[in-house]
Amino acid sequence: MLINAILQSAQGPAVACLYCFCCKDVQDAIR
Repeated sequence: MLINAILQSAQGPAVACLYCFCCKDVQDAIR
């Protein structure tokens, strides 16, 4: 239960980092 709560609370920042990382990759590919 605690692990699930930690995962859910960490999901936001993790997804944001992943999204930024993907955007960076896309920008590099476009360049």
